[in-house]
Amino acid sequence: MSLKTELLELSEKFKYIIESQKGVVEVPTEDFGWDNFRYESPTFRLAHVERYFIGGLLVLHVTCFPHKNSKAPVFGFDIVGGDAKDKIAGAFLDLSPIMYDESFHTTEWNTDRKLPIWATVFSEQFIAVRPTSEEHTKLYDTGLDIFQRFIDKLNSGVDITDSDDEIEQIIQKQNVYCEHQADNKRTFGALKTKIGEERAKYFMTKVLFPPIEN
Repeated sequence: MSLKTELLELSEKFKYIIESQKGVVEVPTEDFGWDNFRYESPTFRLAHVERYFIGGLLVLHVTCFPHKNSKAPVFGFDIVGGDAKDKIAGAFLDLSPIMYDESFHTTEWNTDRKLPIWATVFSEQFIAVRPTSEEHTKLYDTGLDIFQRFIDKLNSGVDITDSDDEIEQIIQKQNVYCEHQADNKRTFGALKTKIGEERAKYFMTKVLFPPIEN
């Protein structure tokens, strides 16, 4: 099975989990030339599955942002690869802390990488790997398992708060996360080449990583 087919099947599994949530609605999204599926629900303020399969570059991007009254972390999962060698160049998976840090996996990888100095919004357990071909299934299963447990915890309501002070902190920290991610120069450069500077900036700040509007 090709990497493109693997990532297509994986993206459909993420979409299934998201679309199975009670009260979920798909958010209309402008056509930028590749697949973007965005959703809102009583469980989360935004979930996004992006498939960028263009010019031999294969990118699967999945994020899920809790509502502003939830102390839960932000889920993020990115896989970057290519058609030519049918290999994953990098995979990044995290539950990025908003009000607390938690242990969410015990996995070990052949090419595990240390958390970069600049990665200030990510957790201590941030997964950054270049998986071997034998680790592809492990990577996909790990991502799906962490996401399902993340969604189940959101549904439990355990992280919901009615404290105005905590809600203000959540808004601030989610927005810092979004600003940090939207400032990714490599992603912006690739999008700028494809759709131009203005639309690339709009996509980064309004579609990929939209802050909570007060």
